[in-house]
Amino acid sequence: MNRIHTAMLAALLLAGQAGIVRAAEGRLEATSSALATISQGDWNAGLRYQRDRREFKLSGDEVLPLDIDHLLLRVGTAPLPFLSVWGEIGVSTAEAEREDGDSGMEWGVGGYARLLDLPIETSPVVGQVQAISLGVELSYSKAVSDFEENDLNWTELRVSPLASYTYDQRGEARWFFYGPEAVALRAGPVFVSNDGDYGDEDPVGENSAFGGRIAFDLLWQGGWVTRFDGVFLGSDERQLSFGIGKNF
Repeated sequence: MNRIHTAMLAALLLAGQAGIVRAAEGRLEATSSALATISQGDWNAGLRYQRDRREFKLSGDEVLPLDIDHLLLRVGTAPLPFLSVWGEIGVSTAEAEREDGDSGMEWGVGGYARLLDLPIETSPVVGQVQAISLGVELSYSKAVSDFEENDLNWTELRVSPLASYTYDQRGEARWFFYGPEAVALRAGPVFVSNDGDYGDEDPVGENSAFGGRIAFDLLWQGGWVTRFDGVFLGSDERQLSFGIGKNF
């Protein structure tokens, strides 16, 4: 092959490579020119089970003790770096004085705003490795569970200022690869306000409005999260919750 043929072949190969690069660039430009991009972690979904021991205040000094089961599907998102919001829908079933109520629909909405970060340790890989945060969580829910003689309907407003400690191990070498990649521990006071009706009793109120809360989250590989949450109102009332979810 003479020099002219060699030069022509090299030119064709370079032209082909340039066409491939331009085609690839065109595909990348088409992908990145979307109006909005959803990053991993912007959305999450999961299931949550909650078991309550509650006391609703009726007329006079009468108190209605209840055991309540909740099974809820949760979908959430983070519209802002410091704010996460969610919605829940599912069923609730109450038991009062050895009488089981029928399962009824429950729905709720909520949000958490992180107000202040106090970094303890940072990393160029994950940013904050250890940090203490201060924030507030607000939630509202409405539930139904009907008994044979009386129908129970109630709403709950919950406000909880929280101090959180987080430890993110994703940028570190770990002895046990099957352990959680990050943990978060939260604690603080809680205020709960209930309103509703139980048969002819209207309204139904909260017997103990103030208490304490402790919770922790575990982040696993692949974006899976398990959550444990406990709310304690006085000595006899409590809400214990376990959930599992996935970040997308």
